[in-house]
Amino acid sequence: MKFIEAIMRTLFACIAALIIGSTINTAQAETSRWCVVYGGATMGQSVSKCYFRTLTQCRAAIAGQDGACHPNELFNSAPAIVPEGVPLKKRG
Repeated sequence: MKFIEAIMRTLFACIAALIIGSTINTAQAETSRWCVVYGGATMGQSVSKCYFRTLTQCRAAIAGQDGACHPNELFNSAPAIVPEGVPLKKRG
């Protein structure tokens, strides 16, 4: 009976770790250059979506809708450069 309890605890711990891991938002460089803001800008009800790599994609998404494309302020086009021989520091 203890064997089954140990398996159940392990299974529960694994499931809990998967759930927690899937909810953590990791910091990543923003790869989308363009954002679209859909309607409601005058009422403070606008919705912004930043997942367009080209201006053409952004414009196609708002065709026939109340929206506008603008550059993504969080876009980082520079690749990360790590000098050779320098160990990376862990956060925390």
